Amino acid sequence: MNDQAALFARQNATPFEKLRTWAQDHETQSADDVDTYLKAVSYIGVMYKGIREGFDSAHATARRIMAMPSILPDRWMELLEERRPRALVILIHAFACGELISGENFWFRGIAERQVPGLCDLLPAAWRPMVAWPLRVAGGDVHSEPVETRVEVAEL
Repeated sequence: MNDQAALFARQNATPFEKLRTWAQDHETQSADDVDTYLKAVSYIGVMYKGIREGFDSAHATARRIMAMPSILPDRWMELLEERRPRALVILIHAFACGELISGENFWFRGIAERQVPGLCDLLPAAWRPMVAWPLRVAGGDVHSEPVETRVEVAEL
């Protein structure tokens, strides 16, 4: 999947939809921010689905992770530099996806274990529920699911 429209399609965000909407009422977001977050969450959704559903190889996922800063809008790096909690949480999830492929890509081994806890330390306490899955993955539970970030049908 290389077509940008397909990469950033909203349905790709499904496993991580709450990362876009969590605490949204307590944060000022420009239209560019909203668009950037949607693209970032859709992008990690593609990575995650590619891993879990097997339509991407571990090497394709590794390329996606490494290309993330150049594929997403420039605003993505600005949001990270500003240490915006939502951007940090999305990045933390990308590191968790890297851990899921670390068995086949040695250069990803241990990255989540080192990076996820440190990035979590930068987050306000209210954001901690949104990083439960990456913390489990970084702790070695690579078979867990990101249930905290899914939107249930009843919530739509």
